[in-house]
Amino acid sequence: MFERFIQLNSALGLSIQINMDNSVDLSACKIQRHKNRLDFVKKISGLKSLNDVGDYFSNEPNIALNLNGKGVLHKQVENTPVLTPLQFAQSFPGANMNDFYIQNFRSGLKSFISVIRKTEADRWIMLCKNHGLNPLIISLGPFPVHMITPQLNVYGDTLLFDGHLIKRNADLDWESYQYERESRSPFPLKIENEVLEEQLLLAYSSAFQLLFAHFADTVQARVPQLDEEFKLLISRKRTTVTVLAALGACFLLLIINSYVLWAINSENRKLNSRVSRSVFGSREHAALAGLIKSKEAQLQELGWNGQYNKAALIDQLALSLPNEVSWNELTINPVDVSGSRNSQQLLFEDSNIRIMGSSKRIVPVNNWISELEKLSWIKMVKLESYTYDQESETGQFVLKINF
Repeated sequence: MFERFIQLNSALGLSIQINMDNSVDLSACKIQRHKNRLDFVKKISGLKSLNDVGDYFSNEPNIALNLNGKGVLHKQVENTPVLTPLQFAQSFPGANMNDFYIQNFRSGLKSFISVIRKTEADRWIMLCKNHGLNPLIISLGPFPVHMITPQLNVYGDTLLFDGHLIKRNADLDWESYQYERESRSPFPLKIENEVLEEQLLLAYSSAFQLLFAHFADTVQARVPQLDEEFKLLISRKRTTVTVLAALGACFLLLIINSYVLWAINSENRKLNSRVSRSVFGSREHAALAGLIKSKEAQLQELGWNGQYNKAALIDQLALSLPNEVSWNELTINPVDVSGSRNSQQLLFEDSNIRIMGSSKRIVPVNNWISELEKLSWIKMVKLESYTYDQESETGQFVLKINF
């Protein structure tokens, strides 16, 4: 339930076209997520150096870098999920696979393999960081555009923008690609209702895929350093969201418990005052005893157990929660459905915690159970159920903890 809070709130797409004379043309587009809407923050084209970019954007933590032109090679092959060294050698004779960062864009029956030397890509990454720009992913060529084509006012089998000519089949799968520097779109391009210069299309599509990189398949070259930095960023956001949710739950429980205690103590003070002011006979004493028992029964019905600091228990559970596991609901002393039905009164499962959550795999859940069993106050941990939903590609589990 917290996945939408883990997404990045904004992203800057930076497209660099490297010309044969080593000059560059740069375009930059920053977009921001606001609930279910994407807004353009700023878009600039026709820049000639990273210094120019720094004049408009500085200290940007979320950058999607796109490189085109000199030094970037493309090869069209049959659709291949994983490019093997043999296939690489056949596609790029004489090249050493370990010297390149590789991007594999799969569309229909085709794979478009794009490569760039690691030294060249690392140089651009370092230059960006020196100008206060922190790339998180890097893509090659025009292929990130495929993620935003449903938003474009292009309906035929040909997509032409800023020199990039893409042919598609009836299913809109890519059939071929070629670069013609002087070619331009025959009509203005629009993203929804926003007119966008065609030089900005790659910058926008790069920023767009970065915003949704944690949830969708992206077109990017695998750069271990950037992959690790992105995973660390998402992990930090997930931890922050989880801790805030746990603190919110603790605060709510404390408010409820405080109110219940205040109400019961207030009633008890009233009863004590009546006892101190009056002399009761046996009938009055019996009535008072019955009232006290009634209040004790109310405490029992509320599932109150004062010997544990429930906020501390929830905090320990949250701290041990793995990154791949999210909880959706936590209940302390949940309602005993079967017992309540049989006895015709509300009963609670005392000293029990029930957690409902989700995980794409059951292994992290089992690892979490192993960690929970190490806590001294936990007597038993039981996985009551784990159900995998093919449509959402995630599993729902129910965990029961006895303490």
